[in-house]
Amino acid sequence: LAVSNMAGLPQPPEDLFSYALQSISLKDFEAKTKGTNLDHSSKAMGGTLLTWAAEFHRVDLCQSLLDRGADANSRDWTTDQSALGWATSTPVHGEELPPCDRAATLALLKARGAR
Repeated sequence: LAVSNMAGLPQPPEDLFSYALQSISLKDFEAKTKGTNLDHSSKAMGGTLLTWAAEFHRVDLCQSLLDRGADANSRDWTTDQSALGWATSTPVHGEELPPCDRAATLALLKARGAR
């Protein structure tokens, strides 16, 4: 079992574990999550920031989280799905506009060892 190097850090704002990730700018996301435990699993909403970002196909947020040390294989405690599982199982609804990009999110997660 891998041990997170983020233990002891404060948890990210709870409002980020939601549909807010669909529209937040990368700059605002990084400001709100700076110095927090990026592997924190929300008990109220389930999942980590990476699983939420992957579900919404936010490749920019996934890249930021992974670059800052988030665990590519963290799992949503409510469904036991990984970020790759969420990105794979969540269909594109209508026209997907940047920064949402399902194919790029899947490619990034796979390249970073997600399973």
